[in-house]
This record gives sequence, C-alpha cells and structure tokens, in this order.
Amino acid sequence: MYIEYCLLKGLLHRLDHSSSANLKIEDDTLENIADFIDVFITNKSSQPNKLQKFSKENKNENLVVIGSTGVGKTESALYWSNGGKTFFTLPLRTSINAMYDRIENTIGYKHVGLLHSTALEYLEEKEEFENEEEKYNQSKNLCEKITTCTIDQIFPFVFKYKGYEKIYATLAYSKIVIDEVQAYSPEIVAVILKGLEMINKIGGKFMLMTATLPRIYKEELEKRGINFKFEQYLKPVKRHKIKLEEKEIIEDLENIKKKAKKKKVLIIANTVNKAIEIYLKLKKQGTKNINLLHSRFIYNDRSKKEKRIKEFSNNKDEKGIWITTQIVEASIDIDFDYLYTEMSTLDSLFQRLGRCYRNREYEGKKANIHIYTKNTSGIKYIYDEEINQKSIELLKKYDEKILEETTKVELVDKLYSKETLEGTKFLDEFISGRNALENILDYKTSKKVAQKLLRNIENVNVIPKNIYEQNLDLFKEYKRENKDYARKSMLKRKIDKLTISITEKTRWRINDRLTVNPYYKEIFIADLKYNDETGLLLEKDEEYELRI
Repeated sequence: MYIEYCLLKGLLHRLDHSSSANLKIEDDTLENIADFIDVFITNKSSQPNKLQKFSKENKNENLVVIGSTGVGKTESALYWSNGGKTFFTLPLRTSINAMYDRIENTIGYKHVGLLHSTALEYLEEKEEFENEEEKYNQSKNLCEKITTCTIDQIFPFVFKYKGYEKIYATLAYSKIVIDEVQAYSPEIVAVILKGLEMINKIGGKFMLMTATLPRIYKEELEKRGINFKFEQYLKPVKRHKIKLEEKEIIEDLENIKKKAKKKKVLIIANTVNKAIEIYLKLKKQGTKNINLLHSRFIYNDRSKKEKRIKEFSNNKDEKGIWITTQIVEASIDIDFDYLYTEMSTLDSLFQRLGRCYRNREYEGKKANIHIYTKNTSGIKYIYDEEINQKSIELLKKYDEKILEETTKVELVDKLYSKETLEGTKFLDEFISGRNALENILDYKTSKKVAQKLLRNIENVNVIPKNIYEQNLDLFKEYKRENKDYARKSMLKRKIDKLTISITEKTRWRINDRLTVNPYYKEIFIADLKYNDETGLLLEKDEEYELRI
C-alpha cells in the first residue's frame, strides 16, 4: 500500500506542477541516447569496449562498476540508460556542467537537462536557447529524458519531506547513475545507499560507477538485500610513477618552476588558502604563465577560469602551471604532464592522479607524480586525520614505483575495509548516518533542510565589497522592481553571478567583516580583498570604509 500511495500521490504532484507551469510532463522523444553513443564511438574510429558492452547487455539490471579514468564510464552509463528516463549525478556543479555539455554538444543528444543551484545562470551564460528559464523549468519539473544533476536535487526524498513522493514516484520508472561515490562524505553516502534501496523497492534501477570503491559501501548494498551485478574494468596502461616527498610543497617551488618551462604542471592544494599562498610565492619569484583556480572566486570569474584550464590542457604548445584545489578531481577532462599535490586520503588522491597522463602511457624514469606529506593543509577539517595517515602508510611500499590501476583499487579497498576502519571517526560517521535514516517519519523534515543535509554544510552567499560597489545600481534596481517578475528574476540571476558561496564555519571566522546588504538581505557584503587573479582573501582590508 505504501508503494501504491507514493506512486499515486507523486504522479498527481507531477501532473499538477507541470500543468501549472504549462510544461510537458515528459519528453516523449523516441531518440535513444544509445544510438548517439554508437555514432559517437564510430566517429572516433573505435568500437565499444568490454565495459560498454557489459553495460549495454545488462541495461535492465542494477550495476556496480569500477573503472579506471579514461575507460569510458560515461559512454557505458549512457548505453545502460538505453533511452530510458535517466538522472545522471556527480559530486560537483563544475562536473555536472561538463557532463551536460558533453551529452548535448559533444555527443549531440539534445533531450538533456541541467539541475543544480546555479544551473539557470550557466544556461544563460551559454546563450544556446531562446528561453533559458523555460529550459531550466523543464529540468526542474523532471520532464527531460536525461537530467544531469547534483544529488541534493534528487536524494532529499530519502528524508521524506512534504511532497517527496513527486521525485520518488518518478524514480519508479527511471534509471539513476551515481558517478564517483567515493567523493562524498560517509554521512552522505549513507543517504545515497538508503536511497538506492528505496529506488530498488519502488521499481527503479541504478548504476553506481567509480574509479575506486570503498569496500564497506559494496558490503552495505549487499547487506540491504539489493541484487546487482558487479564488474571491474581497469586499463593496463602504466600512467603514474609516484614519489612521496617528506616535506612541504612550498619547499619545492624551484623544482616545480623548472619543470613548468617545458611541461604542463598541475599543483593541487587541499585548501584555498594554501593554493593562494603557493600562487603568490610563485608570482613573487617572477614565474611565467601561472594560473589559479579555486572556489572563492565569484561565479563570473570562476566560470572563465574553468573554461581557460580546459583550453590550456588541450593546447599542445602551451606550457606553465595551474594551481587548484580538489574542485578539479571529478570529471573535468584535463590532462597535465606533471602533478605536484598535497597528500590526501587515497580515494581523493587517486582522483587527482587522473588529471595527469589521463590516457597516456608514462615511460619516464623519474616520477611524474609528487606527493607532499609534511604539514599538509586541510587535515582534520577536510580530510580525516586517521584515514590520511593510514593512506600514507599504504603508499610507502610504492614510493618511486609505477602505481598500477589494479593497485589503486586494491589499496582503496583495503583502506576502507571494516578491519582498517575499526575505531575511526569515518566508520562512526557512516554507521551513525546509516542508523539515523532507518526511523525517519514522513513530513517531519522540510525539503530545504533535507537539501542542506545532503550538501553536508550550511553555505551562505557573500559579495566582495569592491564588486558590490561596482554594481550598486544593479542592487538598487533589484530592490525597486516590484511589478515585472521576469525582470526581477533576471536581475537576481545577474546578482547571483557576482557572489561566492562560503561555509558557515568560514562565515563566523570573518563575521566582523560582513555587513547585511540593504538591497538583498540574503547576500552579505564582505569587507575583504578580492580580485579576479587571487579570489577572495580572508584578511582584513582597511583601505576604505564600506559605502552603502
């Protein structure tokens, strides 16, 4: 009766919302994405590989797949989709945007939507549609054949907020792809696994695919009695020779600079502050062609930088350095010659390795991956200290050796076994998250709260004071506009592109530098230094008083 109730109520919500918005309930196209993948692969003078054939043959099954970077997991998932209604999820908005572009432009399948908190701004930026808002609303109303989205847009149904049946009923006849599950915190993975159990019960299908899969997640699916097929497809290509550096990354900048004169060099720091520090030191030393990308740029500037790093990667003749944080880890198609990175937990670290020698065989005698283990930033509050230390111990055996793809999978499997995790904070968080989900009552949690729980952190939007002052007329116009809803909505999107999302923890650190915006109370004005070169600096700027 519960399933029938959810289907009836959820589909009534779908009908009601679609008719109110004057939108189609479903895209009824007969075009099958699998046919487009056939053409895409043929145009590359290639044939479907083993993973892609496996996915095609098992399109009616739940799948759990481990595949190394560059093995064609995306094409495999779209073969598995086989023209059915599909939700394709990834951890980061940047990755989702890239996936949307790949399906729509590279593969050429137009029945695809984009759904995340800044999706409308991204669609407007692309200028591909006469009415970007209508395109976004189609995604929002779940009517696209394929929807690329973040999990906080789909998985809140697990918390059974008021109206959750709309999504849950839709998933009864849908397929859902979870890409790079290891990138999520243990509490969020607990939500995802519970969601997959619920989807399985109502009749939907899932494909969980990843480069490395923590063993406890696979065991949890089995424990829940979910039937799925498990396969592993790893490239025999030797891509990464690692060297553990028992020093800080900041101590090795001279060597990095020399390498960047002839090669493409990627530096990944664990925190924004460390990335900025490295950038400023290299700039002070007169380093040519260095670039910085992290999450503390306003949307407009960050979007330009994401485009630029891809152009840099694709330009065979361009040499230099890009300094980034973990925002490049998942599904950004870039390929560098050398990687210099702070140590992080193995699952995150191996994602970083995938940005170097992505599809090439490495034949050099010296390491192309340098991992710095001393005084690494972000330990404790970004990466679990115990897991990080266990990761270092597991890697020591492979110092100055080629790290095979099979070895990476085996190491992550061992690291995240119950035996290794016994007594760690990570395992405690996973178990407590799992247990908390077993007794959720309908309608006791709001959708807004559920989405925040899935984002794992409370975020607030801020605008740097110099950007605010340059755009003061825009804020005043937004405040004045009360009659034309479409124009006010357009002004809001323009304003949102000038903001930065920061964590609640960061907000309280800089609270004495934040001012309530009199024209837009949801966005704080940050009395901090900002430019499009380094982003927002969390240090006080006493140059002038804020003018409102």
